[in-house]
Amino acid sequence: MKVIKKLFFIICIVAILVGCSTASPSQQNQILPTELTSEQQDLVSLLTAHNSEILLFDFVTSESFENVEFWLESYEYGILIDSIQGIHQTNREPQPLDGQLAVIINRENYNVPMK
Repeated sequence: MKVIKKLFFIICIVAILVGCSTASPSQQNQILPTELTSEQQDLVSLLTAHNSEILLFDFVTSESFENVEFWLESYEYGILIDSIQGIHQTNREPQPLDGQLAVIINRENYNVPMK
């Protein structure tokens, strides 16, 4: 019984170590919501119509890309209900990316409550 407990403990430790990434977060590809100041958030709120929402994102890649594509998908209870045409960007020479993305969601044709 003690051998099984030790073996289980070793397997757990190995699984945890394998799950840890050696790359720091600044070296990974990522897209995150933009952190806005209160003045910037006020401006976004002013520009947002009654049935719409503006989402702002910052993205950065450590790898070089010749092509990048962003798209928006809507899920309801974990089920895909809508996929919207994306934005495609092509670079003449592959390069790491560092930029911003704005998404405007218009809910005029949907019965989806706003947050």
